[in-house]
Amino acid sequence: MLEYIQGILRVKKGEYIVVDVGGIGYRISVPLSVLERIGELEKEVRLFIYPYLSLSGKSASIKLYGFLSSEEKELFISLLSISGIGPRIALAILSGSSADDLQKAIAKGNYQILSRIPGIGKKTAQRIILELKEKVELPKLEEEEDIERDAVSALVSLGYKKQRAQEMVSKVLRKQSSEEIELEKIIREALCQCVQ
Repeated sequence: MLEYIQGILRVKKGEYIVVDVGGIGYRISVPLSVLERIGELEKEVRLFIYPYLSLSGKSASIKLYGFLSSEEKELFISLLSISGIGPRIALAILSGSSADDLQKAIAKGNYQILSRIPGIGKKTAQRIILELKEKVELPKLEEEEDIERDAVSALVSLGYKKQRAQEMVSKVLRKQSSEEIELEKIIREALCQCVQ
């Protein structure tokens, strides 16, 4: 299985690039975000590669998809695992926003970022966000980090050791969705754990 390709960038077109590796030109489909950041022609580039087997009729072909980071590649693979999402739509999603922005949208449940993409309606966008929440490692949101820090601080002021307070708060946060996060509720539930 191909993990990455490193070579000289020879061609940059609308939806693909060509990388020369030892005299062999590899045509690689990339999101627009990669096309914008990849650099100049005739320079060395390194791309994380995902080979995709396409079966159409009696013929089969392998297409290469390239990304500048392993996070982008993993998001692409996660998108392909969703029913009804093929490489074309997955590339369009990654072209519309950075991997970081997409992960934040997934964490917040912000489907509007996806529903702007041609071919993806509101219901499909909501389904993609819902399914990706289970498949993608999501960053902690700033608001969640602030509440977690405040809850730990409150428990420490009540006499708990910092490590114990952190464990209690983390346990409560794992059980809650991001919409349910309230400081008082977290502190109350953390204290209830100690009583049980």
